[in-house]
Amino acid sequence: MRLVGLLGVARWWNPSECSRSRRCVLGIKICLLLLAFASSQADALLITTAPGDLIFEFLDGKGGTSTQEFGMGTPSTSSTIAERDVIFVAELVSETVASVSPSSIVNFGFFPAASVLDFYNVSSFGGTFFAFSSSLGDTPTARDLVVFTDTNNSLGFGGSAVEIVGIDNWILHLDDAASLSNDDDNELVIRVRVVPSAIPEPGTFSLFGLGLTFLALLKRRPSSTERGSWRVRTVG
Repeated sequence: MRLVGLLGVARWWNPSECSRSRRCVLGIKICLLLLAFASSQADALLITTAPGDLIFEFLDGKGGTSTQEFGMGTPSTSSTIAERDVIFVAELVSETVASVSPSSIVNFGFFPAASVLDFYNVSSFGGTFFAFSSSLGDTPTARDLVVFTDTNNSLGFGGSAVEIVGIDNWILHLDDAASLSNDDDNELVIRVRVVPSAIPEPGTFSLFGLGLTFLALLKRRPSSTERGSWRVRTVG
């Protein structure tokens, strides 16, 4: 599991210390980029390489009549929907998508570089079933496996259900947590991508610093009245 192996690196790395060295930051980013292009598939735990807004796009869904909830993290199976980090709730009816809420494209906000992304699925088909991508590296249940891996390699990604389509750009081909008898990886097809944040050039910081220095000098410079008073001498 290529990217899951970087989970320890992401937890060990201290961005506040490494940010002092541009070479360190560049080296880590290059490593992540090389891993991203090493193959056309990844694991269901994803690691971002650049800071930016995390965008989710619901591309397609096919399955029996059911409610499919997709979100981030590993919520308790006893949690309510209000307590979970929900991204999409899709209503599937007879192999078609009846509705997706809140919308088909969701901006989930800013995430720093080296963020580890894990996901969950709740399916209402035949009951209420949960599956978690975060369990894959530990003790996955059959439902975790059927959602977040391609157990029969029908996608040709070496058993992964995650397709890399670019840097910080993936497509998840997921079954739902009630799909133990089938493995077509199409109940939820979701694109995940990072829109990088604009980072000021070093020259911008230099100009900003010069501006602050100039303001500080102006503040310390005596006024014309004060300068005149220095010249006054009392003649005895």
